[in-house]
Amino acid sequence: MKFYRPAERPASPSQWPSPE
Repeated sequence: MKFYRPAERPASPSQWPSPE
């Protein structure tokens, strides 16, 4: 799974891209 730095990731986990 890719982890996002707080500055990169959307505010809501449901908006995060799916790991591939």
